Amino acid sequence: MTSDSQLNAINNRLNVRPRIILSALGMLMLCGCFIRPGVTSPNISGKTVSEFQAGTRVGHDDFRKTTVVKGYWVSFVNAPLRQADLNGRSFGLIAQKADSGQTVKFSLEFSSERGKATGPASWDSAFDASGQHLPVIKEATMSGTVGDIWEGIAVVLTREYLDARATSGFHMCIEGKGNGKTTRQTIYVPGNYIVGFLRVVDATFSHG
Repeated sequence: MTSDSQLNAINNRLNVRPRIILSALGMLMLCGCFIRPGVTSPNISGKTVSEFQAGTRVGHDDFRKTTVVKGYWVSFVNAPLRQADLNGRSFGLIAQKADSGQTVKFSLEFSSERGKATGPASWDSAFDASGQHLPVIKEATMSGTVGDIWEGIAVVLTREYLDARATSGFHMCIEGKGNGKTTRQTIYVPGNYIVGFLRVVDATFSHG
């Protein structure tokens, strides 16, 4: 007959793996949204306004004399970093205002890191679910020491655009034509994200 102490020892051994798995999942959750399979943008619609607000950061660029509000950042990747077929992507809302100015500029920042086997995406355009093409600012392309390529693009938005979608959110398609191929990434920014982000924006710039 198995004693109580032996049963406890068996149960402890059986619980080791679940505890390790749960700990790993907990670490991923603390780091924001991060998924490995495919390059499908993660679903963040279940998060509350308070969660998005808490994930929004305020910083100051002392050289450009600009205050920047950076929304909750979403990252996703299909392969471990530094692999040749890497295809990692991230996005978030940004608001910034020059110390000497009155205008708050808004944008959706999108960036990717692609392995040398994947090649550049050359992101150059963006449009929403209504078909509206939005102005973009292409950022400088950077290459890593192992052939990986970092590319960024800023989709120019307005306060009115965000206010009008504070309930429904919005879908955005980022498109590029690198190496003769069209690459697209569709992302969704939920209404709760917009509301939480704008709360921080208003608290930051209300004195101006």
